[in-house]
Amino acid sequence: MPSRSAESELGPDSAKRQKLESTDADADLAIAPPPSAPPAALEPVSLNAASRHTAEYGNYHGYYTKRKVGPQGDARLAVIPPDWLRGARVLDVGCNSGVVTIELAQKFGPARITGVDIDDTLIATARKNIDLAWSRQAPSPAVLSATRSLSLPPTRDLPPHTRPSSTPPSSSAPPSLPPTPSNLSYFPLALPRLLGYLPQPPRDVLTTYEAQPEVETTGITKRGRRKVMPVEILAFPDNVSFRTADWPNVSIPSDRKGYNVILAFSVTKWIHLHTLNAGLLTFFSKCFSSLLPGGLVNWGRLVGGKQSHPFPSFFPIEKNMIKKHLSIAVCLCPGVTLSDFVTPIEILGHLNFPVHKTGITVDFEYLSPTMAPVQGFMGVHSPAVHTTRTYDAALAGGKQYDILWVPAGPDPTRPDKPELGILALPPSLVRFLRQQAPKARYIMSVCGGSYILGHAGLLRGKKATTNKFMFNRFVELSPKGIEWVKQARWVVDGNTWTSSGVAAGSDMALAFIAHLTDDHTADLISGVMEIRRAKDSTDDPFAKVHSLL
Repeated sequence: MPSRSAESELGPDSAKRQKLESTDADADLAIAPPPSAPPAALEPVSLNAASRHTAEYGNYHGYYTKRKVGPQGDARLAVIPPDWLRGARVLDVGCNSGVVTIELAQKFGPARITGVDIDDTLIATARKNIDLAWSRQAPSPAVLSATRSLSLPPTRDLPPHTRPSSTPPSSSAPPSLPPTPSNLSYFPLALPRLLGYLPQPPRDVLTTYEAQPEVETTGITKRGRRKVMPVEILAFPDNVSFRTADWPNVSIPSDRKGYNVILAFSVTKWIHLHTLNAGLLTFFSKCFSSLLPGGLVNWGRLVGGKQSHPFPSFFPIEKNMIKKHLSIAVCLCPGVTLSDFVTPIEILGHLNFPVHKTGITVDFEYLSPTMAPVQGFMGVHSPAVHTTRTYDAALAGGKQYDILWVPAGPDPTRPDKPELGILALPPSLVRFLRQQAPKARYIMSVCGGSYILGHAGLLRGKKATTNKFMFNRFVELSPKGIEWVKQARWVVDGNTWTSSGVAAGSDMALAFIAHLTDDHTADLISGVMEIRRAKDSTDDPFAKVHSLL
């Protein structure tokens, strides 16, 4: 699952949490041993080049090397209404290393809060952060009361400067209590670094019970009022836990009881970048099925209570998360226009040449309804293309292609071939496009390929363009609900790219190279192939030539 950018880093080793178990008034106070490597939470961590990783899912490591947290915790949490979480079952999706999750457990009093993240390294850090947060917060009155009955180790075993005074305190003076646990930095970081983490008391010390009102009974044999068992309310650290899981697709144990509140701060953008609309539908469907009646979902960006993040700012992120190897399915059928894919495929194939230093490689599969050679629209006068796999075999094999490249197919307007209309589109082609499109990273068409995409239902509600000579006829024969653009060499709408006729496919391929890499690489490839590159998608003289303007 994608992660929120809020974390703290710890050393690789941590003293395990130790429970303070006492059944005898003379029991010694258990003291956790110093950790073999001191914790370094909330301190800047230097990550060398070898330890850096790509936060492909937003699972940033070392976030607090940039964002500093004050002694009172993360100031951004002030925008969350306390009533949302008090006594509630809460799920924090994309919890990263748990800093925000833990602070919510400390300050807002949820009955139970579970943090879930796709990165097991961050979850391991989150579990260590529980120990550190417990060791630094001010002791609660319940813990102080429970520990007064315990005796300290004999004074002879203590260093001289730590031995208690021989003069007993006045019994009439009330004990002075430390600040409330809302002070999250009551103990300095140096103490857990030197002495290890504080042990935790038994669970019953931190557990309270909230009485419930009696309810009316209306049974046949017994009427009246009956008592209801009190509700158990856990305090930090017993009210927080962490899980590693891709939550939209994998259930976790706490899902069984449902949630009053689901938090997903700065997470949905990562889901959308990786899994597109289908992934968002899966995520919100899971939220709906996991919420208790009257539950809330908050997926805003945790900055001043506002979700404000312009989409263009994600372009650099998208470039960094582009896969290093892309599989391309060239979708063929009898009557295909060869120029719609031959030159564009050669352009994209330049990504494989080490001289360009793109770090991206591609491979191509040529699919068609059958394994027979595919004849172009000029029939015997055009070369045949050998098929590498059929559409049905590709679906049966379960392979998901990154890019679907759809050239023009049969001409639906030829008067001497009336049967070459929509019925001439092979059902296996349409079925393949519909099943592959939801998880494909890019869907691309050239010329009349947009007509095929339209009949597969993949352009509904989108902007698209097509061959200008056939523009009006394609628009007339295509399904409704497509926003056709008359003056455009190519059009980009989300992950769908459509180009004008034939040679425009090369312009779109070069623009796509620039999208994957940069303009310099696209210019270099266009120079090698001696193609005059069109950099402006609206620079389309053929719209005027064919009287569309």
